[in-house]
Amino acid sequence: MGQWMQAAGMMVWQDSVGNICGRYEGQQEGAPAVLLGSHLDTVRNAGRYDGMLGVLAAIEVVQRLHQQGRRLAKAIEIVGFGDEEGTRFGITLLGSRGVTGTWPESWLSQCDSDGVSVAQALVNAGLDPARIAHAARHPRDIAAYLELHIEQGRAWSRRGWRSAWWRRLMAPDG
Repeated sequence: MGQWMQAAGMMVWQDSVGNICGRYEGQQEGAPAVLLGSHLDTVRNAGRYDGMLGVLAAIEVVQRLHQQGRRLAKAIEIVGFGDEEGTRFGITLLGSRGVTGTWPESWLSQCDSDGVSVAQALVNAGLDPARIAHAARHPRDIAAYLELHIEQGRAWSRRGWRSAWWRRLMAPDG
């Protein structure tokens, strides 16, 4: 993922909770960014477009801008969130809760079915559990967030909805 971001002209890094991030600078260096992205993990039978579609589509957008030599007024940042679905540790939104600064310290001791704690898994991935808070982003640095994602089930279809725009999102707690 990071190599694709680099090929699209982005500065790339992995944050302290394991999210893969890339920035395509805007016309004014250091300006707030429009965040694009989605989660990189998935669950069984999640559907053809769950997860990675939002990240891959965002990289394609930046790739096109880069090929054309264009810069937008605002920077574009892409985030590939890690472990949204909670399949390994039974807790959800680890990556996005890191970015929002709402990552509970108690999660570090949560273990998977093999007895590996979140803290140990972070260490095994080359990350420092003591630096979790460094993933948090300040709201002044983010102009907006947009995520391309699959529709959310039959309830939308029954209502005749084909797409939706949200003004606010609420993440489940825990």
